[in-house]
Amino acid sequence: RKLEVVKSDPERNVLLIRGSLPGASNGLVLVRKA
Repeated sequence: RKLEVVKSDPERNVLLIRGSLPGASNGLVLVRKA
């Protein structure tokens, strides 16, 4: 997948990711180490 981390906010534990992700729009995605 071609995903791009647009912004990281460690204070709020948030990653803004651009690209095609499974699930509904504006949903939550769990990101884990592979």
